[in-house]
Amino acid sequence: MSLIPSGNLLATVNTTQLTKAAPKDSGTIIAVDMSLGSFVHIVGPPISTYILMHFGYSSVLIVSSIMCCVLAACLRAEVL
Repeated sequence: MSLIPSGNLLATVNTTQLTKAAPKDSGTIIAVDMSLGSFVHIVGPPISTYILMHFGYSSVLIVSSIMCCVLAACLRAEVL
């Protein structure tokens, strides 16, 4: 599966879950969600390019894997 459609689907699912989790002020939550998404789209490519140019392809995989594991651990801790 391509990264772009799966990323868009994941963003939609996350926004839906955030909206359901907050009974009031959902507009504020959606605004923060969208602004953080924009921030990540602006900051992410230069950081990834820096890592790729200075440390190689395998480091991008390692950094991405670590970030996914940390996020999964944070989400699991919040659920429990």
